[in-house]
Amino acid sequence: MSAAASAPKPEAESPKPLPKPLKPEALDALAAEYLAIKKEIDDAEVELAEKFKVKVEGMDALRLQFTEVCEAYGSPHEKKSKLFFGLDYEVMTTASASSSQDQRAITVFEAKCAKAGKSDLFSSLFEKVSEYRPRPGAGEVVRRSMGNKLTARLALWYLKCTVTKANPPRLADVRLRKKS
Repeated sequence: MSAAASAPKPEAESPKPLPKPLKPEALDALAAEYLAIKKEIDDAEVELAEKFKVKVEGMDALRLQFTEVCEAYGSPHEKKSKLFFGLDYEVMTTASASSSQDQRAITVFEAKCAKAGKSDLFSSLFEKVSEYRPRPGAGEVVRRSMGNKLTARLALWYLKCTVTKANPPRLADVRLRKKS
Protein backbone atom coordinates (compact mmCIF):
# COMPACT_ATOMS: atom_id res chain seq x y z
CA MET A 1 0.00 0.00 0.00
CA SER A 2 1.48 3.36 -0.99
CA ALA A 3 1.94 6.29 1.38
CA ALA A 4 -0.52 8.39 -0.62
CA ALA A 5 -3.20 5.71 -0.36
CA SER A 6 -2.74 5.33 3.42
CA ALA A 7 -2.68 9.06 4.16
CA PRO A 8 -5.94 10.29 5.68
CA LYS A 9 -8.04 12.38 3.34
CA PRO A 10 -8.84 15.90 4.51
CA GLU A 11 -12.45 16.28 5.53
CA ALA A 12 -14.59 18.36 3.23
CA GLU A 13 -15.50 21.68 4.76
CA SER A 14 -19.05 21.74 5.95
CA PRO A 15 -21.15 24.49 4.46
CA LYS A 16 -21.51 27.64 6.52
CA PRO A 17 -24.70 27.45 8.58
CA LEU A 18 -27.51 29.73 7.54
CA PRO A 19 -28.07 32.82 9.68
CA LYS A 20 -31.14 32.89 11.90
CA PRO A 21 -34.13 34.23 10.02
CA LEU A 22 -35.13 37.78 10.90
CA LYS A 23 -38.61 38.76 11.90
CA PRO A 24 -39.93 41.74 9.94
CA GLU A 25 -39.61 43.98 13.01
CA ALA A 26 -35.96 42.98 13.49
CA LEU A 27 -35.21 43.59 9.81
CA ASP A 28 -36.82 47.03 10.05
CA ALA A 29 -34.75 47.88 13.14
CA LEU A 30 -31.48 46.79 11.48
CA ALA A 31 -32.35 48.64 8.26
CA ALA A 32 -33.16 51.82 10.21
CA GLU A 33 -29.84 51.53 12.07
CA TYR A 34 -27.96 50.96 8.80
CA LEU A 35 -29.60 53.96 7.11
CA ALA A 36 -28.96 56.18 10.15
CA ILE A 37 -25.25 55.28 10.08
CA LYS A 38 -25.14 55.79 6.30
CA LYS A 39 -26.79 59.23 6.65
CA GLU A 40 -24.30 60.14 9.39
CA ILE A 41 -21.39 59.18 7.11
CA ASP A 42 -22.89 61.02 4.11
CA ASP A 43 -23.46 64.15 6.23
CA ALA A 44 -19.87 63.97 7.54
CA GLU A 45 -18.55 63.64 3.97
CA VAL A 46 -20.53 66.72 2.88
CA GLU A 47 -19.32 68.65 5.94
CA LEU A 48 -15.71 67.64 5.32
CA ALA A 49 -15.97 68.51 1.63
CA GLU A 50 -17.23 71.99 2.51
CA LYS A 51 -14.64 72.39 5.25
CA PHE A 52 -11.72 71.41 3.03
CA LYS A 53 -12.95 72.94 -0.24
CA VAL A 54 -10.54 75.89 0.03
CA LYS A 55 -7.66 73.58 0.97
CA VAL A 56 -8.41 71.23 -1.94
CA GLU A 57 -8.50 74.18 -4.36
CA GLY A 58 -5.16 75.39 -2.96
CA MET A 59 -3.69 71.91 -3.32
CA ASP A 60 -4.95 71.72 -6.92
CA ALA A 61 -3.24 75.05 -7.67
CA LEU A 62 0.01 73.77 -6.13
CA ARG A 63 -0.27 70.53 -8.10
CA LEU A 64 -0.63 72.54 -11.32
CA GLN A 65 2.33 74.75 -10.41
CA PHE A 66 4.50 71.72 -9.54
CA THR A 67 3.55 70.03 -12.81
CA GLU A 68 4.33 73.08 -14.95
CA VAL A 69 7.68 73.79 -13.23
CA CYS A 70 8.76 70.15 -13.23
CA GLU A 71 7.88 69.70 -16.91
CA ALA A 72 9.72 72.92 -17.85
CA TYR A 73 12.85 72.50 -15.70
CA GLY A 74 12.91 68.94 -14.35
CA SER A 75 15.55 66.34 -15.15
CA PRO A 76 14.55 63.23 -17.10
CA HIS A 77 13.79 60.30 -14.79
CA GLU A 78 12.99 56.79 -16.04
CA LYS A 79 11.15 56.68 -19.39
CA LYS A 80 8.25 59.10 -19.01
CA SER A 81 9.00 60.99 -15.81
CA LYS A 82 10.80 64.13 -14.77
CA LEU A 83 12.28 65.07 -11.39
CA PHE A 84 12.73 68.59 -10.05
CA PHE A 85 14.85 69.00 -6.92
CA GLY A 86 14.55 71.43 -4.04
CA LEU A 87 16.85 71.46 -1.02
CA ASP A 88 14.75 69.05 1.02
CA TYR A 89 12.02 67.91 -1.38
CA GLU A 90 11.70 66.67 -4.92
CA VAL A 91 8.76 66.72 -7.30
CA MET A 92 8.14 64.07 -9.95
CA THR A 93 5.76 64.22 -12.90
CA THR A 94 4.78 61.40 -15.19
CA ALA A 95 3.49 61.61 -18.77
CA SER A 96 1.24 59.02 -20.38
CA ALA A 97 -0.81 58.32 -23.48
CA SER A 98 -3.98 56.42 -24.20
CA SER A 99 -5.24 54.65 -27.29
CA SER A 100 -8.78 54.22 -28.50
CA GLN A 101 -10.38 52.75 -31.56
CA ASP A 102 -11.76 54.97 -34.32
CA GLN A 103 -14.95 53.12 -35.29
CA ARG A 104 -15.33 55.02 -38.55
CA ALA A 105 -11.78 54.14 -39.60
CA ILE A 106 -12.39 50.51 -38.68
CA THR A 107 -15.52 50.44 -40.85
CA VAL A 108 -13.56 51.91 -43.77
CA PHE A 109 -10.77 49.36 -43.16
CA GLU A 110 -13.37 46.57 -43.17
CA ALA A 111 -14.70 47.79 -46.54
CA LYS A 112 -11.16 48.04 -47.97
CA CYS A 113 -10.39 44.49 -46.82
CA ALA A 114 -13.63 43.20 -48.33
CA LYS A 115 -12.90 44.98 -51.61
CA ALA A 116 -9.41 43.44 -51.66
CA GLY A 117 -10.87 39.99 -50.90
CA LYS A 118 -9.20 39.93 -47.47
CA SER A 119 -12.25 39.67 -45.18
CA ASP A 120 -10.60 36.78 -43.32
CA LEU A 121 -7.72 39.12 -42.42
CA PHE A 122 -10.17 41.67 -41.01
CA SER A 123 -11.90 38.95 -38.97
CA SER A 124 -8.58 37.89 -37.48
CA LEU A 125 -7.82 41.49 -36.45
CA PHE A 126 -11.17 42.67 -35.05
CA GLU A 127 -14.19 41.27 -33.33
CA LYS A 128 -17.53 43.02 -33.38
CA VAL A 129 -19.44 43.41 -30.18
CA SER A 130 -21.46 46.61 -30.35
CA GLU A 131 -18.35 48.22 -31.76
CA TYR A 132 -15.15 46.85 -33.20
CA ARG A 133 -12.27 46.17 -30.87
CA PRO A 134 -8.93 44.54 -31.60
CA ARG A 135 -8.72 40.84 -30.94
CA PRO A 136 -6.04 39.66 -28.55
CA GLY A 137 -2.94 39.04 -30.65
CA ALA A 138 -3.99 41.37 -33.49
CA GLY A 139 -0.52 42.92 -33.48
CA GLU A 140 1.05 39.53 -34.08
CA VAL A 141 -1.37 38.87 -36.96
CA VAL A 142 -0.32 42.17 -38.53
CA ARG A 143 3.39 41.29 -38.24
CA ARG A 144 2.83 37.83 -39.75
CA SER A 145 0.56 39.14 -42.53
CA MET A 146 2.79 41.99 -43.76
CA GLY A 147 3.51 41.44 -47.42
CA ASN A 148 1.14 38.45 -47.75
CA LYS A 149 -2.43 39.25 -46.87
CA LEU A 150 -1.76 42.73 -45.52
CA THR A 151 -0.56 44.95 -48.32
CA ALA A 152 1.14 48.28 -47.57
CA ARG A 153 -2.04 50.14 -48.54
CA LEU A 154 -4.19 48.01 -46.19
CA ALA A 155 -1.57 48.41 -43.44
CA LEU A 156 -1.96 52.18 -43.66
CA TRP A 157 -5.74 51.84 -43.37
CA TYR A 158 -5.26 49.52 -40.38
CA LEU A 159 -3.03 52.07 -38.64
CA LYS A 160 -5.80 54.67 -38.91
CA CYS A 161 -8.01 52.44 -36.76
CA THR A 162 -6.15 53.27 -33.54
CA VAL A 163 -6.08 56.79 -32.19
CA THR A 164 -3.32 57.58 -29.70
CA LYS A 165 -3.74 60.66 -27.57
CA ALA A 166 -1.05 62.10 -25.32
CA ASN A 167 -2.37 62.89 -21.88
CA PRO A 168 -1.07 65.98 -20.10
CA PRO A 169 1.70 65.33 -17.59
CA ARG A 170 0.42 64.70 -14.09
CA LEU A 171 2.00 65.18 -10.72
CA ALA A 172 3.22 61.77 -9.59
CA ASP A 173 4.86 62.52 -6.28
CA VAL A 174 6.07 65.18 -3.87
CA ARG A 175 8.48 63.67 -1.33
CA LEU A 176 11.45 64.29 0.89
CA ARG A 177 14.72 63.95 -0.96
CA LYS A 178 16.88 61.00 -0.14
CA LYS A 179 20.07 62.29 1.43
CA SER A 180 23.23 60.38 0.55
